[in-house]
Amino acid sequence: MIVNINHESLQENIQNSLNQALAEFLKHPCFITYTTFISFIFSKCRSNMEWTEDHDHSLCQEILALEPFKAKKGSIARGQIWDQIASNLNSLEIPRFKVTKRSVRERYTLLVEKLKKKLKEEEKASGIETDMNDVEKALEEILEKEADAENTLATDKKRVDNAKAVEMRNRAMESMRTTQKRNQGDEDKDVENAPKPKKTRRSGGDTVAYLREKNDMVQKELELHKQHLKVESRKQDEFQKQQQAMIQMMAQQQQQFQMFASMQQQQTQVILKLLEKQTKC
Repeated sequence: MIVNINHESLQENIQNSLNQALAEFLKHPCFITYTTFISFIFSKCRSNMEWTEDHDHSLCQEILALEPFKAKKGSIARGQIWDQIASNLNSLEIPRFKVTKRSVRERYTLLVEKLKKKLKEEEKASGIETDMNDVEKALEEILEKEADAENTLATDKKRVDNAKAVEMRNRAMESMRTTQKRNQGDEDKDVENAPKPKKTRRSGGDTVAYLREKNDMVQKELELHKQHLKVESRKQDEFQKQQQAMIQMMAQQQQQFQMFASMQQQQTQVILKLLEKQTKC
């Protein structure tokens, strides 16, 4: 008996399983063997829900209804909205869902990437336009609302930051005026209460001593300035070393990711061939 397989959906499930397995491998690369890696992939392929167009349409409708993009990206509020979306989908009878907050976000991201790729290919093909299905129309509406929400959040943040800056500047000016008034009052009192010095004529020896004292003060100030420059130069060197170390670390991580991505692509092809052989049996 030959079973018809939705290869696109099957490949997406395997891809998601490989992504999860690769994430676990990157967290604990020393404790996961190749056999464990393959077993984890097969278990995910069996347990994952197969997404259909009806599932995608229900997901888009929930996103349009709850609008998670109106909350700040990475905030607790946005995470709670995605939780609510997953809960609402799992409560549906038709179609049946078995999803989590993470899986619905990953599915939404995948759908958006596929739509952007399709639109980009249409732009390259001169004068060719393809019809959009209900899911793609809903995604396009979501992207428009998401862009508007991001612009609104950015405008609100800029307005709040400007208000805080004005408030801080006003407080600093007020504090400076208060301090100046207090210091001026103390100086006036000191001048009034201080005894008037007797006018004496400075001798030649006194002039030499004064000049030496003035020169010593200038030398001390120069020395302090040199020390300050050395400290700043040392800080700058340390900062550059940290940047270089960070760049090297990012390059190593990029190289590791490319290696794992290549391995992942090869393993996907192997697993697809194995599954196709099993279904023909």
